[in-house]
Amino acid sequence: MSNTQVGSPQKRDHWDVRTLLIDCKLDIAVADPTTFESTTSLYDYDLVFWDPAGTLQVLGDLSGNYRGLKSLSDGQSASLLHSMTRRQKEFVELLKLGRTLVVIAHGPVELYVDTGSRETSGTGRNQKVTRNIEQIDLQMALPPPQRFKAALGGGVEIELADTVGHNLWDVTRSSWLYRCVIDEHPGNPLMRVSGTSKVVSFYDFPANGGLYIALPDPYVDDFDPEDLGEEEGDGGDHSDDDRERVDTIGDHIVRWIESLSPDPLLKAPSWNADRLLPTEVGRSTEMQLAESRLSAALKDIEELKQAQTKDERWKVLLWSDGDTLRRQAAAAFEELGFEVDGNDRGRSDLRLRLNDRDFVVEVKGATKSAAERHAAQLEKWVSEELAENVRAKGILVVNGWRLKDPFLRGPVFPNQMLPYSKARGHCLLTSIQLFAMVQEIHAGADPMQLARELLNTVGPMSGHDDVRAFLIAGPADVGP
Repeated sequence: MSNTQVGSPQKRDHWDVRTLLIDCKLDIAVADPTTFESTTSLYDYDLVFWDPAGTLQVLGDLSGNYRGLKSLSDGQSASLLHSMTRRQKEFVELLKLGRTLVVIAHGPVELYVDTGSRETSGTGRNQKVTRNIEQIDLQMALPPPQRFKAALGGGVEIELADTVGHNLWDVTRSSWLYRCVIDEHPGNPLMRVSGTSKVVSFYDFPANGGLYIALPDPYVDDFDPEDLGEEEGDGGDHSDDDRERVDTIGDHIVRWIESLSPDPLLKAPSWNADRLLPTEVGRSTEMQLAESRLSAALKDIEELKQAQTKDERWKVLLWSDGDTLRRQAAAAFEELGFEVDGNDRGRSDLRLRLNDRDFVVEVKGATKSAAERHAAQLEKWVSEELAENVRAKGILVVNGWRLKDPFLRGPVFPNQMLPYSKARGHCLLTSIQLFAMVQEIHAGADPMQLARELLNTVGPMSGHDDVRAFLIAGPADVGP
């Protein structure tokens, strides 16, 4: 790549698609780099890439910060807002000319700009002038028909969603990462999160012409001319004989887009859609059936994943501690029919109610067995309730030996703490027992009968401790 001045069109001897990169780091054999706020017109180009996050990075080098976002000065703000209006008009005209606009998809790309208005308070030396700012999204520069709604969220597990991208996907499938999940968009999905219907890329042929594409983020490193053996100041004038250039993901994207873009001068006549080859008829039917099967399969996968998530959430009772354990214990007590009251800071982990009876619960995760201090903390909550004329039964839930395999754990409640708890009417319950009772309910057991066992237990609860009744050995334990 030569040291061409930003925004100045290059001569092209062997590359047909005139390409412009707006704040975009793609390495393409022949392309002109520019910035969003430059005066470079889009009308000289067949293909325009824009990375809004790249624009934010360029702007951020010269800006301050406010509430975690970039905040521009009044002069920078005026310049940016003018550029957004100008670029939006150019995006519209570019598509009307039958050309292609590619946007690297991100969630909201937000910053603060100066509105130009001021508020004055006080008089004389005490006078204070407040500049008013507002939060904007750079992607508002896209014309309304081309805007999309996306939520932040990234990953690399991506699959093709439409055969129109087959040629690109074959050579780039491991070269993408997504930085957002697209909820609403024009056109058709192009890529999605693997095994789901969550869209991360789409394409559209707008009614007024052209081709509009939103792509995930390609893996792109900062380009260094020295990587290609160029020295600063030599103009980058190297022949193909001097070095061999390996096609980049940017080159593959351009070739794929070139194969998609219809010639605006060639418009199929109206009868074309009604005169089909025999293979087209069969293929259309097969595609409809395949899409129907795919839709059903994706629905099944989504339902299976939701069920898997629920199971994993209950298994949290077997290994977690802190707030995670407390929240899942609360869900378990709700399954048993208890009403879980809102908890005030500084009070017991959980406050429950069932059949006009009150309960306070202390929930602990431990790498070893329970300790007497856990029972003492529970008794403190019981006493505080009593001070407010509420007679509450104490329940201590302990996830003992939580880092050990549930099949290999020892006793959770040591003998030395039992007299203290029994004397105060505490119910001692392991998180494994709580987990087991939930599984029994899911298998058809009566929640009220299980809840009554908790009501009547003083000291360690008996039963519901055979974890092997609900967990089976996985492949690692079973062996070949």
